[in-house]
Amino acid sequence: MLCIKRNFGKCFYIRAIESFEDNIHFHIHLILMFKNEIPKNFTKTWVKKHWKQGFTDFKRVTEAYGLVDYFTQPKTENINPDNPTYTKLPQFVQIISNSKDFPIANKHEITTNKQGVCDILDKANKDSIKETGNNLYCFSDKHKFIDRNTGEIITCIDKQYFHKPQKN
Repeated sequence: MLCIKRNFGKCFYIRAIESFEDNIHFHIHLILMFKNEIPKNFTKTWVKKHWKQGFTDFKRVTEAYGLVDYFTQPKTENINPDNPTYTKLPQFVQIISNSKDFPIANKHEITTNKQGVCDILDKANKDSIKETGNNLYCFSDKHKFIDRNTGEIITCIDKQYFHKPQKN
């Protein structure tokens, strides 16, 4: 974490640490959230170069709620086969922690049409600029399909996520 902070500035994290069956090696999941935006040079190559503890995987995530659910769900391989109400503690322990100042966010789900999304985004962006001096970050889950009438490839937005950055 210190290397990341030295190279990219303030960031927040949620991490889950799980031990393997051999109880010697660990598997670590880490969600990083940077103060304003993901730095351009924070890449898979950079992570592999600086992580010297073994295998790494790297994915950009636009919606962390699913990952947090995955982190916190009981893993079936950790259940004690002799008594399913217990885990195999201290072996196979899972530790979940976060940076002490990790921002708390509220999740709001809204179903609307295209114009409604534009109106919501415009208002939220104006509020964000007023409060923080920065535009909102907008992430989209999309899929493409072919219009059978025209043959045109159309992008359909399934979900959009808006994140208000912190003040400068």
